[in-house]
Amino acid sequence: DANFKTHLNTAVSGFETNQYELAITEIDKALLMSPNHPFAHGYRARIELMPKVLSYLDKSYKARAENDFRSERFNLEKVIRLDPARKDEKLRLDLLKRKIAEEDFAIFISKGLQAVDQRDVGAAKINLKKAQGVFSSRVELSLLKKNIERLDREMSLARALSDANQAVLKDDWGSAYQAFSKAKSIDPNNSEALQGERTASELLAGRKGLDSFLKQPSRLSSTAVLAASQRLLENIKHLIGLSPILKSQSEQLSKFISKATTPVEVVIKSDGKTEITVRKVGIVGKTHIKTINLRPGDYTFEGKRAGYKSKLVNLRVPFDGAGTEIRIVCDEQI
Repeated sequence: DANFKTHLNTAVSGFETNQYELAITEIDKALLMSPNHPFAHGYRARIELMPKVLSYLDKSYKARAENDFRSERFNLEKVIRLDPARKDEKLRLDLLKRKIAEEDFAIFISKGLQAVDQRDVGAAKINLKKAQGVFSSRVELSLLKKNIERLDREMSLARALSDANQAVLKDDWGSAYQAFSKAKSIDPNNSEALQGERTASELLAGRKGLDSFLKQPSRLSSTAVLAASQRLLENIKHLIGLSPILKSQSEQLSKFISKATTPVEVVIKSDGKTEITVRKVGIVGKTHIKTINLRPGDYTFEGKRAGYKSKLVNLRVPFDGAGTEIRIVCDEQI
């Protein structure tokens, strides 16, 4: 028993001091004296792995001397995987993991802030995510996140304004309005976004108003409609230089207004006995044939003759009123 204990203690000492040959020789001597001793068998298994373990330990020592923490960690992980009972190596490995985590975290935060300075939102977000994977509640994370959010807003605003200006160049004011509105939602105080949205809204409303007149130019024969069209042209004249389409529409409406306000010749034929008036316009009198000038629009001619029923005749004078004529004769006796 005394010899078993001596050989076992020597083997353990050799193991703890990384002396493989001594440890393997002494543990085998101990097992010759007590072949079934469980503690001795346990050390025998650990000692058998010593050549591989010592190889990794040597590499870890070298890495430590060179301050290569990552290589040291790698080799110590190999050691612990082979011999999980090594306490000193476990403590050192835990320390290395903390050091490397701190180093990684600092690197990710630094790269993230550098990416923000370089206006690379994608890279900044990647480094933020990596840093969060190392430490999830550090104050540095909040700083980096705020900088990323600020940059993201700035770049989103810049993209929205760029899209808006590109749409303006294409005379696509519907898309421009949407882009300016998006920019305003990102920064409600941005003057370019506010002015752009306002201008786009006015211009689109102007186009819509012009369309309503251009689709039914005959409505311009109404005094109220004509006045509304003239007011619209006055209200949008400061926008014409911004939109070729609006300019073309305005010019077309101006031509229609010119036609609507230019009298055309209307030939009135009668029997020389019928007294003719144009309601709300004036008296024509008795005539066989007479030419008067009327602006395009709807008119009511009234004929009267003593002993005969009065007669009303409606006439629409078109823009192109060439050849327009009307015959009105009271020929039905009372």
